[in-house]
Amino acid sequence: MKTIADKPFGEDHASFLKRFKLKVTPTDLKRLDMAYDVAKYGHRNQFRESGERYFEHVRGTAIILVDELEVYDVELVMSALLHDMLEDSFLLKGDRTEMIFGARVAYITATVSKPAKDDPRFSTAKQRLLFYHQQIKNGNWEVKLVKLADRLHNLRALMSCSLDKQRRKLAETKKTYLPLIRDISGEYSEAAEKLETAFRQAITQLQEVASQ
Repeated sequence: MKTIADKPFGEDHASFLKRFKLKVTPTDLKRLDMAYDVAKYGHRNQFRESGERYFEHVRGTAIILVDELEVYDVELVMSALLHDMLEDSFLLKGDRTEMIFGARVAYITATVSKPAKDDPRFSTAKQRLLFYHQQIKNGNWEVKLVKLADRLHNLRALMSCSLDKQRRKLAETKKTYLPLIRDISGEYSEAAEKLETAFRQAITQLQEVASQ
């Protein structure tokens, strides 16, 4: 199966949007264009542990949906681009996401976002994480699809992280996220099958490294 790792270097705004030119309406292409720009600006000056700019992650999550899972639903792709904005950027707070991108995108992005670290409902980080896991489980299949693409991209980037973090994320993936694949099979059976294969490959690779 083709993965985003097979893509040549040099992915940019134009090459991203080119994927959609014969697949979506001109209006939807403009909406994607705006989501891309908002995500890029919103994550400006943010970097991951590897040193890679953070925007590469959200764009990579969107590319998994399109290139690997063949999902061209514009609002799902926009949700992938914007999925970390509520947590990590000041641009899209409150009702802004719904006002600009619509209720469906607002719901997906809100549901895949963790509660704030200072949320008074939680006295420990574990409580907050367990609440978040349940929030994803209670979400619709669209939420789960975007979250699975997000987690798959993160798994593939774990090589640059400590072995302890790799082991923790592998355990969390197996316990919490892999079962979600079944939940999307009714709506996107082909995507579910491709996700099963992609996660199996990513997990096998990480397990080989973690066992060394």
